[in-house]
Amino acid sequence: MPRWTSDPTGRSVAPVMASTGQTLTRTSAPKACSAARQPLRNLHPPDDATSRPTWIHRATIVVMSTAAVPAGNFSEWLRGAEASLTTGKGVTTTVPCGSCTACCRSSMFVHIAPQETQTIRRIPRQLLFPAPGQPKGHVLLGYNDKGRCPMLEEGNKCSIYRHRPRTCRSYDCRVFAATGVPVDERLQPEIAERVKAWKFDHDSEQSREEHRTLQAAAAFLRDHRDLFPPGTIPSHPAPLAAFAVRIFRQFASAAAATNVAPAGIVQAIMTSLAASRDAQR
Repeated sequence: MPRWTSDPTGRSVAPVMASTGQTLTRTSAPKACSAARQPLRNLHPPDDATSRPTWIHRATIVVMSTAAVPAGNFSEWLRGAEASLTTGKGVTTTVPCGSCTACCRSSMFVHIAPQETQTIRRIPRQLLFPAPGQPKGHVLLGYNDKGRCPMLEEGNKCSIYRHRPRTCRSYDCRVFAATGVPVDERLQPEIAERVKAWKFDHDSEQSREEHRTLQAAAAFLRDHRDLFPPGTIPSHPAPLAAFAVRIFRQFASAAAATNVAPAGIVQAIMTSLAASRDAQR
């Protein structure tokens, strides 16, 4: 399972860097931008309000493409993502990318840690920048005027594949399909198309319920952003999706209570996050 990062402030640069729409040069650092907000699709109130928690919406899980791509078992994916977010340690697995290189051609900055010496040696120094908000030695690899990674050769082959950055190894756009958090189709049309094609397997009704609840959690974060302390809810799609996975259990537990108000769910989530931070100290 890829290694995820979840910074509630949205400042995290991995696993996905926010697109800025600008050409990266040696002397211009990336600037933050706000992704256009789009409504989450296929979420509607439960069809049986007497037997289902108010805030666990019954989401219709659909694939928006005729060329469906197997995403694997949803519950297994979710467990791995949760474990990675909780421990900060990635679980080794292979993202089923196939021949897709959409993320390499979608105007994204790639974070590279100072420990990745073999990677840094193979990238021309003029293509690397100090990473904003990160300790010294952390750098970013940008993209050219066509939005392509400069290490991508003709034929869409990575010229440093064996030594590619950890961010590239861990990037997993299935998180958008899992959470229902939309990708900006104007800025990243190829990733958006891939996200529509992903299809998770559900081996039980419990698995389907988990998927519906995760999408409801992501929708709750977007719809009730103003109830959280300022800066808690990430503004960019990738950290928002990761944050939804991180608080999935807390949301499900709080939402299971009858007649619970949105503010009560927010309080339960924030209390749990604070307890988790205290436990890690």
